[in-house]
Amino acid sequence: MRPRLLDVGCAHGWFIEANCETFDVTGIEPDPTVARATLARGLRIRTGLIPDVLGSEEKFDVIVFNDVLEHTPQINDILSACSSHLSSDGLLVVNASSRTGFLYKLSKVLAFSKLGGAFDRLWQRGLPSPHVHYLDECSMRTLAENNGFSMESVLSSPSVAANGLYERIHCSNNVSKPKAFAIANIVTLGIPFLAILPPDIEVWFLRKLH
Repeated sequence: MRPRLLDVGCAHGWFIEANCETFDVTGIEPDPTVARATLARGLRIRTGLIPDVLGSEEKFDVIVFNDVLEHTPQINDILSACSSHLSSDGLLVVNASSRTGFLYKLSKVLAFSKLGGAFDRLWQRGLPSPHVHYLDECSMRTLAENNGFSMESVLSSPSVAANGLYERIHCSNNVSKPKAFAIANIVTLGIPFLAILPPDIEVWFLRKLH
């Protein structure tokens, strides 16, 4: 029997599709419009919030948050719920933006210099689901220890991917198409340089304690 995986904030279900041969995957998506489109593609998801859409005794071997947990106000409540819904020795995986990364630190310097647009963009202010947290290894370790987990390992991911960059910059419609195109090209040229700087995206693996 395949291990059970819960993808929280699964959006269009791309992570589900990538892992459905290895895991028995269930997704959760709070946006009803996105959820309907994902369900129409035949993927198994539930519309709503964790833990509301889970059965009281329902257990998973792995719970994953891909660019989701940092948008969640009650982060301790969510991690506590995850502990309740993980099987013994289960794994919680959190993929999120890091406040120790180069782009975050640069945006803070710009904000202090009265150029706060980049800092606001990193926090996604004005978008439907802005960031309410920026995490790092220290804060994740504290959250883990407070909610019945131990930090098993930490990985980093590339700060920026060229594929789809223009669309992500232009998605809020606050940036004109020419400006979004120019920014996307400038950032793309800087990707090799960013690769040698402190990573802006980290993945934390938290193991549920017995």
